[in-house]
Amino acid sequence: MLVPLACAYPLLDPSFDDTSEQGEQLEHATRDGELSHLSEATLELAAAFVPMQAVVAHAARPVEAEPVAPPPPPPPPTPEELAALLDDAATTLVDLEIKIDPRRGPRGPLPAASGLQQAYDHGRALVLEGRFEQIRQWMALAQFGSREPGPHCGYSPLSRYDLVVTRPAKPAKKGAKELAYLHVVVPARGLPKPGERGTHEAWIGDARWINLADSLDPTADYLPFKTNGNESLARQWAQADVVHAIVDIAGEYHQRTGTVLGIGDLSHVTGGKIEDHWTHQKGVDVDLYLLDHDHPDKAGRPQVWWNHIKRGASLWTAEPKGKGAREPLVDPADELSGTRSSARLEVLAEIVLLVDDIAYFVHNDPVVLDPFDDQAGLRRPGRRFLHADNRGFWPAHADHIHLRWVAGELPVGVAPRP
Repeated sequence: MLVPLACAYPLLDPSFDDTSEQGEQLEHATRDGELSHLSEATLELAAAFVPMQAVVAHAARPVEAEPVAPPPPPPPPTPEELAALLDDAATTLVDLEIKIDPRRGPRGPLPAASGLQQAYDHGRALVLEGRFEQIRQWMALAQFGSREPGPHCGYSPLSRYDLVVTRPAKPAKKGAKELAYLHVVVPARGLPKPGERGTHEAWIGDARWINLADSLDPTADYLPFKTNGNESLARQWAQADVVHAIVDIAGEYHQRTGTVLGIGDLSHVTGGKIEDHWTHQKGVDVDLYLLDHDHPDKAGRPQVWWNHIKRGASLWTAEPKGKGAREPLVDPADELSGTRSSARLEVLAEIVLLVDDIAYFVHNDPVVLDPFDDQAGLRRPGRRFLHADNRGFWPAHADHIHLRWVAGELPVGVAPRP
């Protein structure tokens, strides 16, 4: 049965090319009666096979899944739900030992870009008023659950809310209190899922500041670090564009060296004076550490090598003032080969050189940095890579690098000042 069917099927196949040599031979065979022995039933079966083949071929094609529409966003909270969420926030403030009654009406500056005015209009916010030091502590508690969050601190229940600090751009008049404001806001679409965080930011006048730990993972992308061990996530606030640049620098440094940067202080959430520094008051400074993870210190922390210049030579030692063990040379047979720290310093300098918004790169080692100083000035007049031989009024930076962002024109031909 199948043999005559196979012979008859080409005659009925719409794709059969009867102009081909095969077609001419088949037509000739048909005229000569060679296929005349095929029964009408066979021809009918062949005719039925044509649409059947199309069905089989269609079934063999891969079936594309229908696109699944994303679920619609949840409806905004009702007024009753908003009131309950703000009541929960007020209770959590008490649990965090913040002993002040929050207000439900707006207080302090409300920058237009912050969205705070709309939040108060819709009954989604409450506010705490306090001195700078109080607001710094309250923000740390609300965000991290600790007044001095260390390098691996967790997050408090209030971190799911939007947390916004505001303060006037200009300092208070002499004798007046320096006041700032912490706003706890229910996001317009309600709280994010457990484990997620709301938006955390500060507004110094109309300038938006953010925290580095909200942009980089302090357990994987960088290591919060200070040589004295007093690192704190609460002191890692800066202007938003500065934080974004630090994120890029840390990522490229990690990619090129295989190690993460140690990152120390940026600024307080309110700006202003900060411990251990003359600078770091305006959200435009950061301290970076070239960590040696292969040689931890006695406390198990990565080693930091201190740079000193003696008789024109650059030395890297395990302790301040050139004391302690010296960092091994990359090539012990070549005194000019440098160390792993000097190699990392050069990598970091290469990365930062391309960021013209950074006005000053400060570290002690002139051997690595002096060639970059000329290049930086050619890219942007007044820009400097400062070291032991040209640092002007900047203090020595033997154990870390200081970066400073400055907008606008820079002084040229004068001793650089912090």
